[in-house]
Amino acid sequence: MKVYLLNPSENPLTSNLISRTFTYGLKNFVPKYSNLTESLHSLGLLGAIITPYPFDFLHHFERISQFREFYIKKWASKYPNANIVHLDRNTPSTFLQTDILLLTSKCVKYEYISEVCTRFPGKVMIVLDDHIHVYKSEISTLYRNLTGKVQFLRPLGAGATEILFPELSIPIQQSGYLPPIGIPQRITKHISASKRNGKVLSVGSITLQDIKNDFDLSLYKRYNISCPHPDRLWLYNNFNVINCLDSISYIDDQRSFANNNFIENLTLKLTSRIGKMLYYSRKLNDLFKWYTYVICPSNFYGVIPQLIYEAMSHGAIIIGNTSLEYRSLGFVDQESYLSIPTQISASNIDSYVSRLNSNPPLLDSIQANSLRLIKKLQPNSQFTLDLVRNAFTQ
Repeated sequence: MKVYLLNPSENPLTSNLISRTFTYGLKNFVPKYSNLTESLHSLGLLGAIITPYPFDFLHHFERISQFREFYIKKWASKYPNANIVHLDRNTPSTFLQTDILLLTSKCVKYEYISEVCTRFPGKVMIVLDDHIHVYKSEISTLYRNLTGKVQFLRPLGAGATEILFPELSIPIQQSGYLPPIGIPQRITKHISASKRNGKVLSVGSITLQDIKNDFDLSLYKRYNISCPHPDRLWLYNNFNVINCLDSISYIDDQRSFANNNFIENLTLKLTSRIGKMLYYSRKLNDLFKWYTYVICPSNFYGVIPQLIYEAMSHGAIIIGNTSLEYRSLGFVDQESYLSIPTQISASNIDSYVSRLNSNPPLLDSIQANSLRLIKKLQPNSQFTLDLVRNAFTQ
């Protein structure tokens, strides 16, 4: 059995060759599936499928597209034992029916994904991570076209993803489970929590999108806007009424604005692009080292954002909620993180932070427990042969 990744050298979720282009503000940034790639390689199970054409988003970065072969060779040199298959030169007979094609959320929007999956004789598995809501229609189409061939994996710390696909009756509860993803593998030197600035840093992107399906409609009815990050949006709009909060989140406006003229649409797109560039130009790791608390609310269905783990590795105390996603990873309220059990509000955040700031020993204790938890999660984010068997043989 081999587990094949699709164009891994150019997927920011599996390789830092490309990911640093998009996340250069995070010097300690870990590509979300790098642990998975390393683990599969160490077990001798790693494979890569290289297609004739790169991922769609690379067409916007001509410099990267021109050096595609260089990135492929660089990735191959890092994983010399990986079985690399070029679909334009090899026939499907090079694969076995026991092989698995593992797709990330970036893969499902690939223009030729249906053709690749059809040519692949083995099982196709999609990881349900925190970007999956963006590609709901692509996943639904792929699932319908390849009935019985597509299965799902859910990382520990992922939310109730089945609410996204009720019309497909996808048996996600019976799918395999991956270890938590995106855990940094090193802890940096940190300042004691009681000696930091006593403030909360709000981070993360906020996506605004058109209403395309029932899921988007449910968001609109509940929050009056189609946004899979409603809590982040609330913090962004109300940070000035929360005394202890600084927000550096940005709006990623993907709405089409069909009724606007060309100039209005261009202005909105440029504003969104500039906001994104400014956000990623910040040295987030330096901010994580100085702020006492970091809050990055999950999206609509509860996956714990990767930035949470990054902030923890720099000694910041996490503000989260009491959801199963946090509890399943070992987070304990008032011990290893701070949970806001009810809907996020200014009074909730201010009262919790004020109480903790007045108790430095408790603050340092929570920070110490948080660092112990991230160290505990580090080896758990690595695959063992048993985990691979359990995850991929459901």
